[in-house]
Amino acid sequence: MPVQILRDGREVEYKLTENEKDGNSFLLRDEDGNEVIVEIPLALDDSFSDKVFDIYFLCKRDIKESDIFQVYERGKDARIGWIIPTLALSSTFHDYAENEHFLKYAYIAVRESLRHLNKSIFSRAVDGSEGKVGFAEIFHEFTAVLIISRETLNQSIQFDIHRSTPSLIRYGYVQLGPSDPERVKLNKDAPTGQRLYIEQISQALNSDELISELLNYSFAVEDSPVFKFFLLYQLFELLIEEIYRVEQTEIVNELIAVKGDSGKTKESIDKLREFMSEKNRLGLLEQKYSQPGIALSELKRICNSLLRNLGRDEDEAFQGYFYRVRNFIFHQYRDFPVTEISSLEAIVDELLEVLPSILASFGMEHSS
Repeated sequence: MPVQILRDGREVEYKLTENEKDGNSFLLRDEDGNEVIVEIPLALDDSFSDKVFDIYFLCKRDIKESDIFQVYERGKDARIGWIIPTLALSSTFHDYAENEHFLKYAYIAVRESLRHLNKSIFSRAVDGSEGKVGFAEIFHEFTAVLIISRETLNQSIQFDIHRSTPSLIRYGYVQLGPSDPERVKLNKDAPTGQRLYIEQISQALNSDELISELLNYSFAVEDSPVFKFFLLYQLFELLIEEIYRVEQTEIVNELIAVKGDSGKTKESIDKLREFMSEKNRLGLLEQKYSQPGIALSELKRICNSLLRNLGRDEDEAFQGYFYRVRNFIFHQYRDFPVTEISSLEAIVDELLEVLPSILASFGMEHSS
């Protein structure tokens, strides 16, 4: 679905022509040759016109035109693109309006968004009776575009939108689909500073598309802290299922290797019993399958505070305090006091903070 222009009371599809009208406007044309100009108030720079970029449409609730960020891949601390609100591409009232680097990416953002708009992306039909339209009129005000420069990617720096979802969701950025962005309930603060860092889901996990779908199309539109906690816990279940698979394979190999040695066989069977516990596998997730040093102190504080208020025992270990919260929510929510809903919301918020690092570092390489 190219740009939808209202003409004579009906919606007509207009496509971007190969040559824009001039440096500050882009020319759209329908199949009958009628033309409409998309006006841009910025002094765009087309220096990157021959370079190759990928564009992704996002939405962020209550996004501001000043929410412009350079996107960095955290592992290599390398800039790979920009996130730009569509509002910022129709305004000169922000700090980047005269930034030479921004204006090059802004040109690409406008050109590629007009070129790649289709039925899978929510947009608005705009009145073209005057022969011109404003760029921002085409999109919902929550819309942003993520521009990734292929020139910045190589063997050691890759970009995958599904594997990047946890980092984007952390700051409230949701993949834009055909539904009205007003459906999105997630509302998170933008990053501080000028950079948004991406940590991508580990290649050790093959469930990146499932994780991305759950976060973008279930979690982001959910309003209840209880259901949001439940949805996020599904991600931990995915991880501990993978841990079960790996640990089971290791134990089976051990049992084969120690065949005939009753003492070592018993030790292996004891290990089997231990990792079959969901709680113990949560412990393995933190201790063995994630990068050491992930900051869980705030999550521990919030979870233990909630447990204390619920009259439950606190715990120092991740698998202790987190699993106890999980059990209460899953099995005793009928007894959950309304006064503690804000505490559960705080836990959900903190989980969004730590999930990108847990998912990015997941793998066997942390085993001792």
